[in-house]
Amino acid sequence: MSSVQTTASTPRQNRILNVGLLVLGVVVLAAGIGVLAWKLTSGSSSTASRSAGNAAQTMLPAHQPKTLPKVPYSKLDPQIHTAVQTFLTTAVPRKDIAASWDVTAPALREGYTRKTWAKGDLPVAMFPVWHFNKNSGFKVEERTAREVHVLVDVGAKPSLHLRSVTFDVGLHKFGSGAGAKWKVDYFFAKYVPPVKDAHS
Repeated sequence: MSSVQTTASTPRQNRILNVGLLVLGVVVLAAGIGVLAWKLTSGSSSTASRSAGNAAQTMLPAHQPKTLPKVPYSKLDPQIHTAVQTFLTTAVPRKDIAASWDVTAPALREGYTRKTWAKGDLPVAMFPVWHFNKNSGFKVEERTAREVHVLVDVGAKPSLHLRSVTFDVGLHKFGSGAGAKWKVDYFFAKYVPPVKDAHS
C-alpha cells in the first residue's frame, strides 16, 4: 500500500473531510432556503400590491362627473327654479303637499305612494316658508351636467317669531332631451332648525 493511500485513509482525515462536507452542505442549504424565501416573499408582496391596486381601481367610479363652473341661481335651467319653488312652498310648509310629488325624486319619496305622501308625514323638515321669491336667497354650491346643489335661505311670517333657515337642496336631472326633468333628491337643513327668537 502506498503512503498516499495510507495517509488518505486515516480516521482523523476522514472525520475532517466528513465535517467539512457537512458544513458545506448546511451552508448551501441555508443559502437555497434564503433565496427561496426571498422570492416567495417579494413575489407575494408584488401580488398583494397588484391586487390592492386592482381593488382600488375597481372601487373608483369609471367616470367622474365633471364639475361645471358656478353660476348665479338665475342662470340655472328654469325647470330647476320651478322644482325648488314647488318643493319649498308645498312639501316644506305642508301646504298642497300632493303638488310636490312630481318634483320629488324617487330616492327621496322611497316607501311612499302618491296618496301616503300627500298625507304629510314626510322625510322632510317642516318650515312655514313665507313669500318664497321675495323673502328668499339663493346660492349655487355645486353643479354637474346632471346634479345641482343650491343653498336656499327662507324666512317665516314675522308674527311667528321664527329665525330664517338655510336649506341645502339637491336636484338630479332624469332623462334627456325635451323629456328631461329636474327633481329634488336631497333636502337638508344647513343650520339649526328654527326656534322662537328670544329677543322678539
